[in-house]
Amino acid sequence: MKKLAAAIAAIAVFTASSLAMAGVVLVQKEQVTGTGQPQNTERTLMIQGNKEKMVSGTHQVITDLDKGTMYIIYPNRKVYVQMPFPPTGPMAKVMGKPAFHGATFKKTGKSRTVAGFKCEEYAGSGKFQSGEYTINECVSASVPGAAEFLAFEANMVKKLKGSAYDMSSDHPMPHGVPLAQDASTRLTKITIPNLPPKEAEKLQQEIKNHPPIISRVEVVKISVEKLPASTFEVPAGFQKQELGMFHGGAPQGAPAPKK
Repeated sequence: MKKLAAAIAAIAVFTASSLAMAGVVLVQKEQVTGTGQPQNTERTLMIQGNKEKMVSGTHQVITDLDKGTMYIIYPNRKVYVQMPFPPTGPMAKVMGKPAFHGATFKKTGKSRTVAGFKCEEYAGSGKFQSGEYTINECVSASVPGAAEFLAFEANMVKKLKGSAYDMSSDHPMPHGVPLAQDASTRLTKITIPNLPPKEAEKLQQEIKNHPPIISRVEVVKISVEKLPASTFEVPAGFQKQELGMFHGGAPQGAPAPKK
């Protein structure tokens, strides 16, 4: 009996260590309306340990919390930009606060199934300098890879503490992996320096009449995988670009895409 208990304990330890080394991969689909033509995007998020990689459209973003580094990669142009994490200086001002910074969330008591997993719904709202938003999230703390996802999020909050992105004093986000998110953002006021009064009045009226920007994000697949180290590295042969203004979706001075 003691040998059996010892064997079970050994298996439990081995399993726990194996899971801790695994990564989580989420595939999301997003639709944005209210900005002209509807925009549909598929995005893949990969997290393992203190590293995260987001793949979306023409670019990729790698965040390494241990190194305190972020890379923005443009595979089609074989270039990348490197910056500190959290961003500092001019880039911190350009990027601004994280989306839905400071939102207040409340549990609605409702639940639904997304990508085959049950999640609990939360409703939130908030304001920013130029407008206001409402947001509904459906989260689950029991999906595959939830522990890895939440550990990375917690470490990222610690890393951001004291920076322009500090979220430690904000209202807590719903605990779990967001499987679905519906957000509505409405601009209420935009201030442009030195704009003539008549033009400013016209602009405010246009803003008032503009429909809200609606964003719908939903996870379509979630899995636990052992990701190779190369997942979170800049591919060999890519050219480093200096941090500067972006033109046409790529850093200034980047080579033109091949036709």
